[in-house]
Amino acid sequence: MSYFVLMEAGFDYNDEVYLPSEGGNPSRVFTSKEAAEKVMLQKNIEQFRNIFEDGSIKDYGYSLDEVLDHRGSSDELDGKDGIFMKLFGKTASEWWDNVTYFDDNQGGQSVVEPSDSDWARLLNCFNFNFYYVVEVQG
Repeated sequence: MSYFVLMEAGFDYNDEVYLPSEGGNPSRVFTSKEAAEKVMLQKNIEQFRNIFEDGSIKDYGYSLDEVLDHRGSSDELDGKDGIFMKLFGKTASEWWDNVTYFDDNQGGQSVVEPSDSDWARLLNCFNFNFYYVVEVQG
């Protein structure tokens, strides 16, 4: 029988930015891959939302290019119908340049309240995997 383990990824701080570390910590076990992946997405969005809203996203890379994922199309990042324009009224680069840390993150705040699907769309633009699923045999 297969089990699906939700793993929490680790990050190491090098006195400048957080970098993914090897391995991870088991969080939960599922008998269904679909259930595990659903919880993984929810947890990734939750963690992503935290670092996004408080501005600490800049602790994960020196520049926007370092935190972007190939899944983020130029239309999503810079297009008039892209997720950054929808949520922030700015391109991704303009948004990044305006992000500040913690309570003063006025430049990075959205102009509309993001829905869950907006958060998922936004997460797909970045290379963050705070949680991942591994299959094990039991």
